Amino acid sequence: MKSLVYLMILLGTALAQGASLENTRWTLAAYAQGGRFVQVGPEVGATLEFTQNRVGGQTGCNSFGGSYTLEGDNLRFGPLMQTMMACPDEAINRLERAYLQALGQVQVYSLEGSVLRMKNQAGQTLLILSQARPQAILGEWTVTAVLSGNAIASVAEGSKPTVGFGQARMAGNTGCNQFSARYSLQNFSLQVGPVASTKRACPSEALARQETAVLQALEKVEGFRIVGRRLTLYDAEGKILINLSR
Repeated sequence: MKSLVYLMILLGTALAQGASLENTRWTLAAYAQGGRFVQVGPEVGATLEFTQNRVGGQTGCNSFGGSYTLEGDNLRFGPLMQTMMACPDEAINRLERAYLQALGQVQVYSLEGSVLRMKNQAGQTLLILSQARPQAILGEWTVTAVLSGNAIASVAEGSKPTVGFGQARMAGNTGCNQFSARYSLQNFSLQVGPVASTKRACPSEALARQETAVLQALEKVEGFRIVGRRLTLYDAEGKILINLSR
């Protein structure tokens, strides 16, 4: 009986650990190279996101995605497809090559709080990632670009539109008027309630267009992503609506 109980505990632990990766997002903190770990700052934007049987992320230069399998603490990635954009410098090139190569060698993982370690079959750590948390959205952000028509456009020169997230309420300005709304946050799903704003006449046509774009975009928000000090708001189809920074 004791053996059976012990087996059930082990099985339950393995299942819980396996399930804990689904619907999580991670930021690459370090990778192994030449017997040492190379640190990666969050501003680089190297990320990893798990959904149901799919994985995707950014190398700091290109996007990638593919399948993965999870059995207990055994983790394997299927062939990963990536975009082929030229990276801005050799350091990012090296990071991209090392990151994707390491993902192809991963066999085992371990979770230590908000730290994810990915290892090869010999138990050597290849990658160290830290968990991205939805609560990181709290605080004030400055809008840098917004969807206007079918294209993302930079904000009007001299204006500083903002969006601030508090507990269940958001507020900010369009560069012309103040606005506020309720919002709900579940994992990395974000929904914004009806947006109320003041009605002051904007001093220029450019600011009026910007205000319309910001308010319309906020009404369509369904998700978000944070990389370092950058926040991106998306619609239900994954289209970028607003870029922000702080």
